[in-house]
Amino acid sequence: MLSEIAIYTYRHRSRYDDWRAVAIYPARNVEQSNTTMVRELLASGRITPLYLDELGAVADLPIDVGLMVLTTLEGDAAIGSGRT
Repeated sequence: MLSEIAIYTYRHRSRYDDWRAVAIYPARNVEQSNTTMVRELLASGRITPLYLDELGAVADLPIDVGLMVLTTLEGDAAIGSGRT
């Protein structure tokens, strides 16, 4: 993700001299644990992690976010949440 951001902002530097990103994870436990190489960038506040399993009930979320959460659920849980 970081290399794609660097390439994109370099190619469009006249328009995007300041940027922010949201890293979307299905759960906190799948986030990369070794962040040594990018710790300064993560500490800068430019990248905000979002954990789908911590957002609450699918029915209470905006439809686009709820659909992302549904993709992380399995079997009967996805069916049940999708019907609400």
